[in-house]
Amino acid sequence: MRTLGLLVLASALVSTAAGANNAFEDLSAPSGSALPTGPSGWTAPDAAVLWNNGPLITTVGNCPAGTNESQIRPGGTTFGYAVSSPTFRLADDFTVPVGQSWELQIITVFAYLTGAPSGGTSPITAVNYQLWNGVPGAAGAQVICGNTTTNQLALSVFSGIYRTTSSAPCPGATTRAIWSNILTLPSACVPCLPAGTYWLDYQVVGGTFNPPVTPRSATANARQSNAGVWAPVTDALGDLQTEDFPFIIEGVQCGATPVESSTWGNIKGQYR
Repeated sequence: MRTLGLLVLASALVSTAAGANNAFEDLSAPSGSALPTGPSGWTAPDAAVLWNNGPLITTVGNCPAGTNESQIRPGGTTFGYAVSSPTFRLADDFTVPVGQSWELQIITVFAYLTGAPSGGTSPITAVNYQLWNGVPGAAGAQVICGNTTTNQLALSVFSGIYRTTSSAPCPGATTRAIWSNILTLPSACVPCLPAGTYWLDYQVVGGTFNPPVTPRSATANARQSNAGVWAPVTDALGDLQTEDFPFIIEGVQCGATPVESSTWGNIKGQYR
């Protein structure tokens, strides 16, 4: 979890972290202006950023054409965690502050496919998600919006960020272009989400891995589902520290006037 504020698969191995049962892309495994993917004619509603679960960028402007770098920590080996259909899902939490209620309009999540060029059409073809009123998989937790089958992807564009390592940094390391995937909320969702802590879980079709929040949050608590079995997401190092995942929620406070228009198009200052 992050507090409110600013915040792969071509020839790659999917491994299991010791004692964590997490699927991830490991550094030791070999690896090999974007056109949007999504329904035509879609326009973003007037919305403001209600929650940013990042950050993701570690170095600004260090990659080709002034794009940005998300470098895994020194000594780390995990580029990203499996979020691919049909087996894997990822989940992280967010909090509606006391005294507020939110009308959620857009959710942005991130994924990459190793080797997919940033200058082509996005490899992401579908994203489904669910909102929970508790920890996914825990007793008593219920889904309050969404499902595991309906595609809610409105647009997928290159985020302007590459996932890299300190031993193979930008400008040369461009095999892991991270895509921003903008999702819509169905009208059946809760119109005004009251104060409390909720969980977002999602699955990506065409994007094999999800980069974690970088640098890591001290309060990280994300979870991964492998064929319906949920477990904490921990890295592959000996410390097995828990991860978080970057996502952005946009909308309006119920009863308030929108203060920002079509914010998704600005890509949120590249999630700094």
